[in-house]
Amino acid sequence: MFRDDGRRLGRRADNWSTPANGRALEEGAGLLTFKRELRELELRGNELRGRTAVAEMSAKDARSRLTGLEESVVLPQRFDCPRRARGDVAELNAST
Repeated sequence: MFRDDGRRLGRRADNWSTPANGRALEEGAGLLTFKRELRELELRGNELRGRTAVAEMSAKDARSRLTGLEESVVLPQRFDCPRRARGDVAELNAST
């Protein structure tokens, strides 16, 4: 076997199945797998950031609508309660 520069490979260089080379190949494959998983997690993180923004906008809109509904129900009752109470008292006084 020959190298790219034309020199003959030595016996040790010709044997690529040494334990050190096997470990290096495993470490390289593990590193590539880790990098791929990291890229996938970054993509999912970006996707989740987008979904989170949409959910926050929806929650804000729902809170706003709920506040409006509460005000339309609660505020008139606050103002009506004293009148009702006065009316109830007047009815009680009239019946006695």
